[in-house]
Amino acid sequence: MKVLMLCSSKSGGAATAAIRLGNALQLHSNKVTIDMLTRKDEDGKWIHSLQGFQKQKSEASFWAEALAFEPFRNKKNKRFSFSTAQFGVDISTHPLVQAADIIHIHWINQGFLSLGAIEKLAKLGKPILFSLHDMWSFTGGCHYTSTCTNYLQSCGNCFWLKSPKPNDISNKIWKKKQHIYTQYNNLHFIPLSQWMERCAKQSSLLQNQPLHQIGNPIDSSIFQPLEKPTLRQKLGIGADKKLLLFVAMNANDTRKGFALLVDSIRQLEHKKDTYEILVIGKNSTEMSQSLALSIHPLGMIRDTQKMVEIYNAADVFIIPSLEDNLPNTVVESLACGTPCVGFDTGGIPEMIDHQKNGYVAKFKDTTDLAKGIDWVLQHSDYTTLEANARQKVMTTYDAPVIAKKYVNLYKKCLNIN
Repeated sequence: MKVLMLCSSKSGGAATAAIRLGNALQLHSNKVTIDMLTRKDEDGKWIHSLQGFQKQKSEASFWAEALAFEPFRNKKNKRFSFSTAQFGVDISTHPLVQAADIIHIHWINQGFLSLGAIEKLAKLGKPILFSLHDMWSFTGGCHYTSTCTNYLQSCGNCFWLKSPKPNDISNKIWKKKQHIYTQYNNLHFIPLSQWMERCAKQSSLLQNQPLHQIGNPIDSSIFQPLEKPTLRQKLGIGADKKLLLFVAMNANDTRKGFALLVDSIRQLEHKKDTYEILVIGKNSTEMSQSLALSIHPLGMIRDTQKMVEIYNAADVFIIPSLEDNLPNTVVESLACGTPCVGFDTGGIPEMIDHQKNGYVAKFKDTTDLAKGIDWVLQHSDYTTLEANARQKVMTTYDAPVIAKKYVNLYKKCLNIN
């Protein structure tokens, strides 16, 4: 089986998950050949980018997409929280598309594929699989709906827009998606979490479409437990300290819950002689300026092995997100044997088993989040929490487990026994 994955780039959470799936299938199945096509990135092996005129058009489409949406955008909202998929590249005649048995779409916004280009792929008659890395496939354009439930009907009156109304651009996009989804019977949708599956089943666009819930894979031979004292020594942090870890790649994104984390940490300042914080990423100046706990900002880290060491150095990983599907960071932390604490939202409570490999706090309850951090760090049998964290990944998200599920799904889509 030849599978072509489509992703706008090879960076970002969706791309990371897609690349890990490609690697898992190549390592653990001799029945699948994988290629990936991106808008602008390649690695010279199995990840390829558009070339020539198509690459130029994709660059123009990126800017056209952003500029065309600007008149509609509610300026209080982030520019890339809503995607119209109005502009993109027709890749239906691309050699990799023509050679593929299955086309597996991961994330194609920001000028890679338009809805029209997706329809041209559907017209080829090959199975088209959509991995639901966010909610975009069943909304009128937003990637996460927050508290809005308009996607249960036909969108419209969209709070992401400057002038919401029943027939606004979100309703028009919803209608375009409805046309594609009802016109073709070769479309399949893959919610990555049970939470996303529930949302998709309730949505007006996907409630009658084939849904196959499968999580993201991780290579447990890379993300694995290491000796904590040695790693602490490398970071210059004493072995007697309790170390909290927070990844702040988008700390200014309200959805990531940074302000709630700061409030929770303030409630732990009486432990300032014992608790210290590692912060990965940028935009975290508010934390460093306003908290009494010792903070170790490590900046942006791209090196995988370095991240493995940091997960292992930490005693607890905190994810204060208000909406999240199946965060790679939680799987990575658990694979390294580091317990996690997060809110009861999205796919997080599927990953964190409450008081077994971490703590699931009441939604938006910063006092309970602080309680959960304390519960992990003061646990009398911390080694059991570590073992449970690792075991969760080995049984649920390990690469061979997920690869087998995808092989079975691909065979099902191709009617292969």
